[in-house]
Amino acid sequence: MVSVKHLSRLYLLITLITLNAVPAESAIPPAGKAEKLLRISSDVPDSTEQDAGYVYDKEAGQFSNVQHTSKDVDNLLWIGTENKNSDPEKAAHAVLQALDLAEVLQYESGIAKAYNSLGSVYHLLGDYEYALQQFHIALGLETGSENRKQAGRVLKNIAMVHMDQKNYDPAAVYFKKAVERTTEADAVEVKATALSNLGLAYYHMEDYEQSLDYYARAIEVAEAVGDLDLKMLFLANAGNTYIKLDQYELAESYLQQALSYFNQKGFARQDSETSIYLGTLYLNWGRYDEALARARYGLQLAGSTANLSLIRDAHRLLSEIYEAKQDYSRSLASYKDYFSAHDSLLNLERQMRISQRQIRFDIDHRNRQIILLNEKNDLQEARLANQELWHRLLLIGLVFFILIAGLLYRYIHVKKQAGLRQHQQSEEIEQQNRQLVQLNREKDEFLGMAAHDLRNPVSNISTVVYLMEQDGREKDEDTLEYIQMIRSSIDNMMNLIDNFLNVKALEEGLNGHRINSIDVSKVMKQVVDSFQKAARDKKIYLTANRDPDMKSVLADEDYLHRILNNLLSNAIKFSPSGSAVEVSSRADAEHVEISVKDNGPGITKKDQEKMFQRFARLSNKPTGNESSTGLGLFTVKKLTELMGGEIRCESKPGKGTVFTIVLPVTGRPDSPPVNHGAVRH
Repeated sequence: MVSVKHLSRLYLLITLITLNAVPAESAIPPAGKAEKLLRISSDVPDSTEQDAGYVYDKEAGQFSNVQHTSKDVDNLLWIGTENKNSDPEKAAHAVLQALDLAEVLQYESGIAKAYNSLGSVYHLLGDYEYALQQFHIALGLETGSENRKQAGRVLKNIAMVHMDQKNYDPAAVYFKKAVERTTEADAVEVKATALSNLGLAYYHMEDYEQSLDYYARAIEVAEAVGDLDLKMLFLANAGNTYIKLDQYELAESYLQQALSYFNQKGFARQDSETSIYLGTLYLNWGRYDEALARARYGLQLAGSTANLSLIRDAHRLLSEIYEAKQDYSRSLASYKDYFSAHDSLLNLERQMRISQRQIRFDIDHRNRQIILLNEKNDLQEARLANQELWHRLLLIGLVFFILIAGLLYRYIHVKKQAGLRQHQQSEEIEQQNRQLVQLNREKDEFLGMAAHDLRNPVSNISTVVYLMEQDGREKDEDTLEYIQMIRSSIDNMMNLIDNFLNVKALEEGLNGHRINSIDVSKVMKQVVDSFQKAARDKKIYLTANRDPDMKSVLADEDYLHRILNNLLSNAIKFSPSGSAVEVSSRADAEHVEISVKDNGPGITKKDQEKMFQRFARLSNKPTGNESSTGLGLFTVKKLTELMGGEIRCESKPGKGTVFTIVLPVTGRPDSPPVNHGAVRH
C-alpha cells in the first residue's frame, strides 16, 4: 500500500510543477485574497534558526549537509516556514525532507509539526481538502502530547481553511478551541491571532457586537506582550467593524492610529487596505474629498504591491465616491477599472480550478502506477526468496525431497497466479489509456462546441456596436472611446474564436486546400501593406525586399496569406519601438524562400523546443501589451506542411529572430518535410 506521506509528496510536487507553468499571480490561491478585513498569518516560526550551512539543490529537491538530529528537523521546518510565500517549491522540499528525517529519528513532535507545515503549503496553493487532511493528521499526533501551543496552532490553521471556504460557523468553533488550547499553554501570541480571526469570523456572520468583543480581547493580549504590529492589525479590523455600526468617530480614531503606524513601518499592503477602509468610512460619512484622497492613496499602494484584490477594491470605492459626487464619467471609468481587476481575479480562479482538476487526474493515474510497481516489486522479491530456498534445500539432500517437491509446486502455483495478475493489470492499463483518449476527444469536442456557441452572442454584440457607431446622434469623447474599446474587445474575441476553429479544422483535416500558381511578390506586397498602419502605430519601420527574379510557386494563396500574416504579426508584436522589420524573398531552381526578420528579444532554446505546440506560451512578452492566443505558429506549421514546405528559425536571445518559409517551385512532394527549427508565437 502507498502511505499517506508518499501520496502527499506526489500530489505536492505535481501541484508545484503545474503552478510553475502558469503566471506568478495565479500561483497565489484566490480564496482569502479578497478578505474585507486584515487577516493574521497562519504560522509563526518558533525560532530564528538560519539555514545551518545547508546547500539547496533545486533540481534534486534536497538539502545537503543535513545531520540526523532533531535540531536539523526543526531547522528544515523553519526554512519551510520562512520560504512558504516567497519560494513555495523550496518550502515544500524542506518540509518533506524534515518529515522523512523525523520519521527515521522517531521524533514525534517533529512529525506533527511537519504535517502541520505541509498543510500550510497546501493551504497556500489553494487545495483546501489536502490542507485539512494534513492538519488533522498533525492534530491527531499532538493530542496525546503536552505541546498545547502547537496543537493550538494546528486548530487555528484548520479554522483558517474553513474561513477561506466561507464556512464561518465551523471556523468559529475551531478558533474557540485554539483559544482554549493556547490559554492552557500560555501561548499569548498564538492566542491573540486566534482571537482576532475569531472576530473576523463573526464579522462575516454579521454579528458585529460579538466581533468587536473578540477584537478587544485580542488587542488586550497584544498590548500585554508588547506586540505593536499585531495590535495595529487588530485596531484596523475593529475600526472597519465600527463602520458597520455607524460609529464613525470611533472608527476614524482606530483607523487613523493603525494607518499612521503602517505608514511609519512601511507596511504597504496593510497601509493600502486600511486607507481603503478609511475611504469607505468617509464616503458613508459624506466627507467625499477626504474619501477620494484615501481611495487614491490606497490604489497607489496597491499598485506598488501588485495586489489585484486591493486594486479592485480601490477602483470600486473610487467609482462609488465619484457617483456620490455626481461625477458620472469618472465613476464609470473607475467602475471599468474595477471590472477589469475583478475579471483578472476570476481568470486566476479559473486557472487554479483547471490546474486542480488536472492535478487530481494526474494523481489518480500516478497512484495506480505506484501500486502496480509495488506489486511487481513484491512479486520479484518473492521469486528471489523462493529461488534461494530452493538452492538451500538441494544442499540438504534427499531427506527433504518431499518438502522440496511441495515447495516447488507452491512456487509454480504462485508464479502462475502472478502471471494472471500481470495480465489483468496490463488489460486495466490498456483500458485506462483508452479512457484517456476518449476524455481528450470529449474535451476537444466541448471546446469546439463552446467556440461555435460563442460566435452568435459575439456577433450580436458586434451588430449592436455597429448600430451605435452608425447612430447619427452626437456622442461625447468618452462615449466614442468606450464604443471603440468594446469594438476592440469584440474583434479580439472573434479572432480568438476563429483561430481556435481554424486550428481544430486543420487537425481534423476539414480545410481543403487549392493549389495554384501563386505570384509570391504580389502576396508579399498585400500582406506588408496591410500591416503598415500597425507598424507606424508602434514606430516600427516595415520594409519589403522582393527578389526581382522571383518565380511563382504552386501553393494555396489563402494559406500563404495566413502564414505571412501570423509571422509579420509576431514580428511587430515583439519588436521594440524604433526598430525595423524586414520581409524578403529569394528563389533558386527548386525552392522559394520568404523570410521575416525582426530586432526583438530573440528566442531561448528552451522556448524553441515548444514553439509548435498548440496554445504555447513563451517567456517573451509583446512590447505593446498586444494579445496572444498561442495558436498562430501552430497554424503556420500546419499550413506550411500541407503545401509541402518547411519552416526554419534563426534566433539568439537579444539578437532578434529570422523566420524562413521554404516552398517548392514545382509542387508538393510525396511526403511532408522534416522540421528544421522552431518558431515562436
